[in-house]
Amino acid sequence: YTISFSDASGAYITEMYNHATTIDAITPVTVTNREKRTGINASLSIASHITGRLTIEGENPPNASVVAYRKTGDDWQQWSAPASYAQVNPGTGQYDIGGLAAGVYKINGSGGLQGNYSYPYYNSYYGGPTFEAATPITLTVIETRTNINFNLTGAPLYASELSGVVTAKGTPVSGIKVSLYDGGCCSDFPLPSGTPIAPPTATPAPDRSTAVLASQVDKPVTTLATRDTKPIVYVYTDANGHYTIGGLTDSRYLVGFSDPTGGYATTYYADQLSLQMAQLLWLQGDHVILYSGTVISSVNTSLARGGGISGSVHLKDGTPVANVEVDVWLASFPYGVEMITNEHQTDAAGNFTLKGLPVGTYYLCFSDLTGKYQPECYGASVFYLPDSGIPITVQADQITSGINHTLGPKERTFLPIIQQAPGVALK
Repeated sequence: YTISFSDASGAYITEMYNHATTIDAITPVTVTNREKRTGINASLSIASHITGRLTIEGENPPNASVVAYRKTGDDWQQWSAPASYAQVNPGTGQYDIGGLAAGVYKINGSGGLQGNYSYPYYNSYYGGPTFEAATPITLTVIETRTNINFNLTGAPLYASELSGVVTAKGTPVSGIKVSLYDGGCCSDFPLPSGTPIAPPTATPAPDRSTAVLASQVDKPVTTLATRDTKPIVYVYTDANGHYTIGGLTDSRYLVGFSDPTGGYATTYYADQLSLQMAQLLWLQGDHVILYSGTVISSVNTSLARGGGISGSVHLKDGTPVANVEVDVWLASFPYGVEMITNEHQTDAAGNFTLKGLPVGTYYLCFSDLTGKYQPECYGASVFYLPDSGIPITVQADQITSGINHTLGPKERTFLPIIQQAPGVALK
């Protein structure tokens, strides 16, 4: 094990065991089975601080933060003390970065003017717009450097674009829906130095009102998105299979491709079957940076033919059940089954047809949106356990039909009748 000791308040310098100055230099502590190792002590020293005021376009930002980077040899690393990341006071713009050892630092500031995680989003450094242009700050032992003030300006707004080509067996495919999803706020995606981070806007939950459900019952399933996840924007490929999505900010995105006719299987970049498995992309101008750090100029994909599933949902007496949500679970995922869509409901006759499904094995479950019946899965003996049901095979260019499910109690249950004579108490 490697051990460090840190003070979240910033009053003391983070101490790594045996006085190491970097994580790589920490003396490891080895313990054997059932051993109680003692004497792993540390002596913390009083820390230095950097304080000042951060503004955005001259205003106190409602949401902003500052981070300290320390020079170690020829490299710069974020200082490991928890207090080296400080939230800016929204009322005054003041900040205090504590827990710092003597050394040379650069300070990064970022935030927005419209509340939590909002556009436009600004990112800059004390002394310059990029890390290279930032002004170094030299701290001595137990020093508090004050008045490190800087103002963030000139955030690039909606100047980026994403484009690519969609093909099938080398031939361009027109009319394919290309959906752009928010990449989320909490990934460990490596960010380019000095690049502004644009956090996402929350996607509201889908409207489950009766009127909206009634408008969706005849809608074909073409986009396999996860629960409550909607695309930011979508476009369609032209006659050459080309698409362009412009007016974007530099940020994290996910991309999905679906065929409105259901002929081709929905896929997510790069060749993934669900949005959860899609590769996160970092958009910077007209360039896309992959997780590996590789820079590409376009996001292309090649589609495969898909299939579908059709059937109905009814009660024991044959009465059709409308507006039942059809949950589609794909088998053979690394972690078992995975829900890949729940955006389709049965129509007035209790029927459903799912199109654009990748070739594979599926399980279907049904959720009554009115709450009258418990959720159930096709062929399952328990209420909602997808992989305990009957697997359904989907093949290319075929609709697997006859997937009919009886919802609700399968048997009638009677309670015993207790008769009581007037005036006689039951024992």
